[in-house]
Amino acid sequence: MIDLGEIAPEEPPAPRARVVRAWLARHKRWVAAGSALLLLAISVYAVLPGLLRKEPTPQPSPAPMKRIEGFPEYANGARVVAAASAPLAAAEATTTWTVTDLGVTVFDRCEFLAPDGTQLKVRFMVRGDVWWESSCGPDGGAGTSRYGAEAWTTHGIGIGDTVRITMRIGGATRFDAATQKTVDAETPNVGTIGVAIGVPVPFEEYPLPVRPSTLPALQLPVNGDGGDGSSRSYLRGDTDALEPITVDLAWGSYDLSMSSATPGALHVTIDGVTVTDCEIWSYEGDSCGLGWTIADRNGFDWQSQITARPGETVHLTITPTHVTGPWGVRITRS
Repeated sequence: MIDLGEIAPEEPPAPRARVVRAWLARHKRWVAAGSALLLLAISVYAVLPGLLRKEPTPQPSPAPMKRIEGFPEYANGARVVAAASAPLAAAEATTTWTVTDLGVTVFDRCEFLAPDGTQLKVRFMVRGDVWWESSCGPDGGAGTSRYGAEAWTTHGIGIGDTVRITMRIGGATRFDAATQKTVDAETPNVGTIGVAIGVPVPFEEYPLPVRPSTLPALQLPVNGDGGDGSSRSYLRGDTDALEPITVDLAWGSYDLSMSSATPGALHVTIDGVTVTDCEIWSYEGDSCGLGWTIADRNGFDWQSQITARPGETVHLTITPTHVTGPWGVRITRS
């Protein structure tokens, strides 16, 4: 095991890579009752030839990728099974689907012309109730939110139910470079919005991108340095890519950021309690992360399962699957 306290501070990090976590990407917050949920924002991609160990061979990527209402059929480990788009002037887009899996991914996209820094204010409604709020940029890229079974069952939704989800526009904001503030802005009325539902696809059946001849340099995003230089990174390379990383920590508040140069998943536990899964579906060095505060009464459900007292030693383990190249984690006291 690695003792966090025994490792000296590292050099200042390189500029952050493209990141896929709420605190490093698009802000989303729950406005319905229920547990705090981990929201991930990842990108779309597709073929993984040979693995370091004997693993199923992923399927070739469709060429070109089929699109459904402007969304790629496959994205972020999911396959789109229901989607709808609408003119921006209509202010909302609604789709309906029959639940076959409770591990659902919700995609959204906006495409419009507006001054730099403009974002649409978006509400997502399930069965007429507002579940969360977000923002949507003009470039047509798909935003992603992943919800597990608890998100649906706590709202009385189960397998076989028919569910309606609506993406509704409620105004716009713009970042004012002069004042460095976000201000209300005029809502564009020309453009397109869309919402889609994706169901999970097994790794061996998911169309991954062709592995490049040279993998990208691995960069681990930083969310501060803990105020005392306590940010540390731990890496795996080509030869030990499938070996877990275990770190001894004094139980407290931390931020984690993880990145992988190849597709795969990083499963995070603390003293055997599942914390999160970081899924990567590209060869672009994508990242994801999680932050928690032990004093937060509205924290993640898993926090209540940690029996250690503040300052007592806990074992944080990151277990990789399917990865075939460098990956790593950065741990920062918060």
